[in-house]
Amino acid sequence: MNSTSSTMHPSADHSGIFALPVEERIDLAQRLWDSVRDEIDALPLTAAQRAEIERRVAEIDAGAVHCEPFDALMKRLLAE
Repeated sequence: MNSTSSTMHPSADHSGIFALPVEERIDLAQRLWDSVRDEIDALPLTAAQRAEIERRVAEIDAGAVHCEPFDALMKRLLAE
């Protein structure tokens, strides 16, 4: 990222990011994801996306699928 731009361009060389320690890369990834997550509601859904969400919610409401909290899922997967 150069000093004239506050955003990263996909074609820019970001190899320096991969030289960061793992902890710093994780922090950077989390901060980047948080910035996307904060703006995701502003993106419009297509009719197909809205229909899929409604279908999945209906399955959950009907008890047709088992939901597991993310933290519990990750703990279980990491233990396997």
